[in-house]
Amino acid sequence: MGDNIPPMTNLTRQQTILLALCGMQMTTMAALAVNLVMPPKKPRRRRRAWMWPYLQRRMQYGHYDTLMDELYNENPELYRNFLRMDRKMFNKIVECVTPRIEKKTTNFRKPIDPGTRVAITLRYLATGDSYKSLQYSFRVANNTICNIVPDTCHAIVGAFADEFLRVPDTEEGWRAVAKDFSDRWNFPHVIGAIDGKHIRITNPDLGGSHFFNYKKYYSMVLLGLVDANYRFLYIDVGAVGAESDGGIWARTQLRQMLERNQANLPPPEILPNAPATATPVGYFFVADDAFPLRPYIMKPYPCRGLTKKERVYNYRLTRARRTVENAFGIMANRFRVLHTAITLQPSRVEAVVLATCTLHNMLRTSAIEGDVEDPETHDIQQGTWRNDPPLGQQLQGLMGNTATRAAKNQRALLQEYFSSSQGAVPWQDDKI
Repeated sequence: MGDNIPPMTNLTRQQTILLALCGMQMTTMAALAVNLVMPPKKPRRRRRAWMWPYLQRRMQYGHYDTLMDELYNENPELYRNFLRMDRKMFNKIVECVTPRIEKKTTNFRKPIDPGTRVAITLRYLATGDSYKSLQYSFRVANNTICNIVPDTCHAIVGAFADEFLRVPDTEEGWRAVAKDFSDRWNFPHVIGAIDGKHIRITNPDLGGSHFFNYKKYYSMVLLGLVDANYRFLYIDVGAVGAESDGGIWARTQLRQMLERNQANLPPPEILPNAPATATPVGYFFVADDAFPLRPYIMKPYPCRGLTKKERVYNYRLTRARRTVENAFGIMANRFRVLHTAITLQPSRVEAVVLATCTLHNMLRTSAIEGDVEDPETHDIQQGTWRNDPPLGQQLQGLMGNTATRAAKNQRALLQEYFSSSQGAVPWQDDKI
C-alpha cells in the first residue's frame, strides 16, 4: 500500500491544497478540545476599592469610636449592659490581650486596633448577633470579623485562664472549696458540683447525627465543675451532643486523675461535730443521676420509696448541687450567645465557650446572681437568670456503671449524719 502513495514532490496543486485544509481542520478540532477541557480564564475584574466607603468611616461612626464613649460619659450602666462589663475591666482585657492580637501596619492599610477587636468579640458574646449585623454597627467587614472573634477568644483564654479558670492542685486548695460549701450550703467535704450543659449549634458539615441530642436539637456539651460561689473550677468542652454527661465524664482528665489518686484530694476525715470514733469520710463532688456513684462523686437516692433519712439526704445534696445549675444560668444570662444556635465550626465554638467561662469567673462580682435562700424560712428565691426560657426540657440520663460498695457506704454515712443532731439543720424536715 505504501507504493501507491505519491511522493510529496510529485503532488498536484489540488492535492497540496486538500492536505493543507485537512491540517487546518485537525488543528481547529484540537483547539476546541482543549477549550472544552480547560475553559479560557475570565478577565480579572479590576478592584474598585479595598473596602466599601461606609467601612472607611469607622472612626467617625463605628460603635467602638463613638457609641461606647457616649454610653460611658452619659450612663456607665448602659456601657456595662453593652459589653457586660465596666470600662475598667474592658481596658484590662485590652491591655492583656494586645500582644496576642495586635497586627502590624503595612504599606497597604492600617490594621484594626486591639480595642475594636475586643469590643466586637465582647458584643458578639453578649448578644449572639450575626457577623453581618456586627459589620454594620462596628463598620468592620464580616469576613474580617469571622477571624477576629475566634482569635480574640483564644487570646482571652490564653491571657486569663491560668489565673481565673484553674482546678485546685493541692490539699489546701480543695479544703478551701470544701469550707465554702460547708459554710454557705451546710454540706461538708464537698469540693465541687458537677453537671453538663448543652450549647446549641448548627450542625457542621458532615456532622450527621453526632451532634443531635435527646432534647431534639444539635449541640456541643460543656461539662463544668463549680465551687460554692458559682465559679468554674474545671471545664471540658467539645463533646458531641449525642453523648451523655456520664460518658463524657468517663473520658475527662480529671476523672483519670481521681481514679489514679493523682488529684491531691485531702484524705478522709471525720465530719464536723461527729464523735471521734466516727468513720472518716472522703472529699467528693455532688452530681445528679447522670453520673456514676463513686467515693469521689455523691448523687441522690433514686426517687422511689424513700425513707425520711434518704429524703433529707436528697434535699441537702440538691441544695448544694444547685450551684452548678446556677453557674450555667448566670453565664448564659450574661453572654446571650449561649442562648442562640452558634453558627460556627466546632473548633471555634469551643473557643467561644472557653472564653465565656473565663470571663464569667472574672466577672463573678456582677449583680446577676443565682438562687438565694431566705435567711429565716430558707425558701428558695430564684435567681434572675431563671426568667429566661430554657432551650429544651431538662432530662436526666442514666449511666450503666455500677456503684462501688465504698461509694454506697459513704452515701449511707452522709445520710445518717444529716439526720443526726451533729449534722442536721433546723429547717430540713420542712423541706422534704
